Amino acid sequence: MIGRIVASISGQYSISDGENIFSAVPRGIFRKDNQRLLVGDLVEFNKEMNTIEKILPRKNELKRPRIANIDQLLIVSSIDKPLFSFELVLKYLTFANFNHIHSEIIITKTDIASENEIIAQITDVFEKIGVKTHFISNKTGEGIEEIKKIFNGKVSALMGQSGVGKSSFLNMVDPLFDRGVGQYSEALGRGKHKTREVILLPFGGGFIADTPGFSSLELEMTKEELGQYFPGIENLYTGCAYSNCIHISEINCKVKEALNLGILPKVVYDCYIKMSNEALTFYRR
Repeated sequence: MIGRIVASISGQYSISDGENIFSAVPRGIFRKDNQRLLVGDLVEFNKEMNTIEKILPRKNELKRPRIANIDQLLIVSSIDKPLFSFELVLKYLTFANFNHIHSEIIITKTDIASENEIIAQITDVFEKIGVKTHFISNKTGEGIEEIKKIFNGKVSALMGQSGVGKSSFLNMVDPLFDRGVGQYSEALGRGKHKTREVILLPFGGGFIADTPGFSSLELEMTKEELGQYFPGIENLYTGCAYSNCIHISEINCKVKEALNLGILPKVVYDCYIKMSNEALTFYRR
């Protein structure tokens, strides 16, 4: 039979065939061949022997969160506690672009926004670079019904810092998920981890992956790659005079031209410059 791995605990895997959940363990050949099974993997399994026989080819694979075969990555951030960061969200979006995975943004905790100025800024910035943004409140339910539509028939993964409200959001989407909810630490200035594993939850003819939160992400990209996959820049760089333009000091640069014309928001370019300074300097062959 063929199924999808939806959870993994201590070497035991839960597999969905679309109707039922089976428990199975991998055959020894996986350890011998140094093959690692991931949540999201499509596998052949023997339900009589409760063994996983083969991993089917993956269409994608992420190192963080550790998951395979997803259709879209939903970047979850909050207005406050933890405070919204353009830099972090743009880094997540770059990560999605680099892995050729469609991404959208979910902004939570809109009910604690002291003013609408930050919401208007977020809307304007991401609208200009062509990234769809959804605003929700896990407390009031604002935006929840509308956002449910984006999950239909797709395997979606949530990605974001601890404490931004990923698990609370999932419980609003479907209370039967009953995901454990972490807390925000005022002293630490960040969320406390609650979700410790990747798990696929069935919804709308597809799956939603709840994933552990993290506050940092290393892109491990060269400066050239960053310029090719950075949101708002990935559609401009081919028009630059130099094929290896990194959009800082070169002449006839379409990215800087878009910045000067107000097409590319300054906050996006500023974040790009900061990440470019941190990026790898060599070119991949």
